[in-house]
Amino acid sequence: WLVGPADLISQLWTRHEYLTLSTAILSNHHLAPLALRPDVREQIFARTRRYIRNGWTNYEPWLKENEDILGLVSPQASAISLVRYNLNMDSVTLVNRLIREKSVLIGPGDYFGVPNHIRISYGLPPDYLNPGLERIADFLRQVAAEEGSSTAAGA
Repeated sequence: WLVGPADLISQLWTRHEYLTLSTAILSNHHLAPLALRPDVREQIFARTRRYIRNGWTNYEPWLKENEDILGLVSPQASAISLVRYNLNMDSVTLVNRLIREKSVLIGPGDYFGVPNHIRISYGLPPDYLNPGLERIADFLRQVAAEEGSSTAAGA
């Protein structure tokens, strides 16, 4: 499934059938049996657990460094978090700007019924995760400065 602007969904839907048909044979007949082998399955689980543990090790300090803007109740069994942010901008606008301006894709909390939250996955390799987190923090600080300027200008 996909959530996004109607024009983007329309463009992507034209590729849906091709991708569904062309990957199903490869996935169902070649990759799935390999991934379900007990030895491979355990390797996949171990790799995933490692990414989650290492990701949290990088993610938690980042949250603390940005606690003036961000807040989180630590997840107990997930590599995905809903992080509260202290800005006036709605999460859909915030995420769309983040995509355009910083090339970072995260989920808007509004799509999950949780306003003023963003959905971030931290179960990723550090060389991929850390630069993304820094771009998110830079962007949030930029928005905070913009909101401060517009508040001051309107006063």
